[in-house]
Amino acid sequence: MGHAVHADERHHPPEQIHTGEEFVGYEPGSKGKVRAFFASGRSAEGDLLVGADGPHSTLRELVRADSAPTYAGYVAWRGLAPELRVAERARRLLEGTFAFQQGPGHMLLEYMVPGEDGSVKPGERRWNWAWYRKIDAATLKNVLIDRNGHQHGFSLPPGTARKEYTDALRADGHAMLAPAFQELMAATDDIFMQTIQDLQMDQMVFGRAILLGDAAFIPRPHTAGGSAKAAANALALALALRNHQAGIDAGLQEWQQQQRDAGYRMTDSGISMGQQIMGL
Repeated sequence: MGHAVHADERHHPPEQIHTGEEFVGYEPGSKGKVRAFFASGRSAEGDLLVGADGPHSTLRELVRADSAPTYAGYVAWRGLAPELRVAERARRLLEGTFAFQQGPGHMLLEYMVPGEDGSVKPGERRWNWAWYRKIDAATLKNVLIDRNGHQHGFSLPPGTARKEYTDALRADGHAMLAPAFQELMAATDDIFMQTIQDLQMDQMVFGRAILLGDAAFIPRPHTAGGSAKAAANALALALALRNHQAGIDAGLQEWQQQQRDAGYRMTDSGISMGQQIMGL
């Protein structure tokens, strides 16, 4: 139950979906229940309140106000290059590869993803690329001011990065990157950015309120495991609640022990990789 609730109506009854709701607080309910409150004035009561609301979780701020993610010292500039806009020579070289280029304090990687409409047909796909670059915290704050003067906290969505920064990135690409990677950047209209952050929670269960996914542990992208971790959290939770004969609370404690240990292993691995890649 996050900042805004969305779900797939093909798998959930419409009466269980409340789009556009902003979660603002919770309190213990009656008979071991928990009640969640929303900005609209609506409230809902259930056996569990699940905070699966991402890196900047509203629920986490409520249960542990001092647990904000920390900046790792570098960012990922990202882009999507339509397949047929990439020069033919680069297409032949990159086809079927997951390629990297690493240098002092930076690394670029690329791989192919479906097209905008989900197509995987040759010619309709896209190359996804990410270029990890160091930015000190003071400079980052200025970079996160978008082209309309709005200060972002942690990322620049597509269509928002200021031209002065993307032009400088493209110039660096010409000076630093292999020709095929330069072609990917040239074929990319819109460059966006995400900061690399760390978060490790020593607690995931707070009575009947729980944190899972990136609300509890944020693995760096080098692990390629963030989505899998969140799915594993959710599946393990369902199994723990279904199979535990001692009740919900005992099942939650067992789940917390297992998933917290897994979260530490993954995030520690990502931090180690990031330090080696970026020389931090």
